[in-house]
Amino acid sequence: MGPRGRVSVVDDLRTPTTWRQVVIAFLAGLFVAWFLLATARLLDWALPPLPWSVAVVLGLGAVAVAAYAFWFRSQVRDPSQQIDHVQAVRTLAIAKATIRVGALAVGAYLLLGLVNVAKLDAPLPRQRATVAAVTVVAGILVAISGWFLERSCQVPPSDDSPGEP
Repeated sequence: MGPRGRVSVVDDLRTPTTWRQVVIAFLAGLFVAWFLLATARLLDWALPPLPWSVAVVLGLGAVAVAAYAFWFRSQVRDPSQQIDHVQAVRTLAIAKATIRVGALAVGAYLLLGLVNVAKLDAPLPRQRATVAAVTVVAGILVAISGWFLERSCQVPPSDDSPGEP
């Protein structure tokens, strides 16, 4: 804990991401989507179609982070490899950010999709609901790959136990 009971960035990096942090990011995504929908309704704006690019970028990001997690895990577990401390901290920060971005996207696009589920007869709400569903799945994959990357930063216990000769 930092001064005045605040959690510092260093403290956040030392501990694994908690479900509380994931839920807060999810709720923040819900709030942002709700705010945008409420503002659009208040100003009587029509919502545009949702772009597929967000789902594609999140999907590619999930694949890239998962691939990096597999590579980094192999580096951490290989006793002949020396991991740079700065690289390890950066990797952990990327992992934590990835988990939170995934949860934020899931919250936002889940609400955007649910708003359009009641009107699936029309083509535009159907498109929005479809894109939102695919984006929610991509956001879940991003969060899972971030979680795996965070776990890949853990150093396995050494075989040298202090009590054994």
